[in-house]
Amino acid sequence: LPTTAGVNPPPYRRMSTRLDCVAEDTVYLRVGGVLRPRVLMRPVAEPVLAGMWSFRLACVNPPSARDAAGSPSTFVLRTYLSYTDEANAEGTNAIADVGATADGFQIRSEMPRAEIVNDVDYALSGRNDHAGQPSNVILAFELREDPALSGTHLLEVQAPEGFVFQSRCKTRIGQGIFGLSLKHPEPYRVFDDGVQVLSCTGYLNIARIQLTPGLHRGRFYAFSVLVNEQPAVEPPINAWKLAYGLEASAALPGYPLWTLRAPGLSSLFTNARVEAAPVDNIVEFTFTPTNTLTVRGALLVIAPTGYMVRTACSVEVWQIAADAAFGDAALPSPFCRGEQPPGRRAQIRLESETAVLATGFCYPA
Repeated sequence: LPTTAGVNPPPYRRMSTRLDCVAEDTVYLRVGGVLRPRVLMRPVAEPVLAGMWSFRLACVNPPSARDAAGSPSTFVLRTYLSYTDEANAEGTNAIADVGATADGFQIRSEMPRAEIVNDVDYALSGRNDHAGQPSNVILAFELREDPALSGTHLLEVQAPEGFVFQSRCKTRIGQGIFGLSLKHPEPYRVFDDGVQVLSCTGYLNIARIQLTPGLHRGRFYAFSVLVNEQPAVEPPINAWKLAYGLEASAALPGYPLWTLRAPGLSSLFTNARVEAAPVDNIVEFTFTPTNTLTVRGALLVIAPTGYMVRTACSVEVWQIAADAAFGDAALPSPFCRGEQPPGRRAQIRLESETAVLATGFCYPA
């Protein structure tokens, strides 16, 4: 169960061996008279040594909360010293340890709607999509049924892997999350009067918010939660999830982090510089911006130690066509300026009002 840093949380150990995994839709494991789907995992090359281990298994949840409620909610785990008779797991195979069961997770009804609210003023709301930075993220959800009027209610936020909430996370459910003194825009609304935050507990990419009762179905509630650290790169599965009581959202598409994506580098020469007869090298960078750059912006290049960029440097910038049927387009009048005296930094600017480095396009420079 690797974390975003590639290190397992204690007391779990990262498996050093590869597992061969086969899911059999038509073969079932009989446990207590109930037929269940079976998944067979075998170590490849190296054994699984004694100790505490963890693994992840991709699966599909039951189609509805009602279907899940009508079947056993436990997962069964068994180990075998040898396993040859796949049709009879309890017969001729040599059992290693006595089998174990683990309580399953609750299958919830799907919320009518839920979303990450992206149409916000970043400065006023505290939103920041830069990688590695903290950010106030506003989310919204609607309940299908009225929750219970007693007890403590749990609102759970699950961000993609790599996002981090601090142990005492911060959340806001009232006015001002869109900006100081600003009201909620339509169709969002504040949590009902009397609903209070009792606690907010974060662990890695999950925040659990304890609330007093008082919410109602059919209202599109908005709240904010502070992400203390965003990942350095966009996660491969960029999806968020919300859960409140017996209801949960579908996967919510995450927002793209403000990073230069798919960077590439090539060079005309790779030999060391000869001081007696220096030769200009040509380095080509290929990148895809998340935010569009205009004449007001700039692209800063910092070379490794030992490189030198002339003060009056030259540059060409091309936009790579997304469709091969169209040719690449040269951006007009790019301007390059190195340091004085020459160092390893250079600024690239666009001098034409019609020239932009547009989001989602690939550029070599």
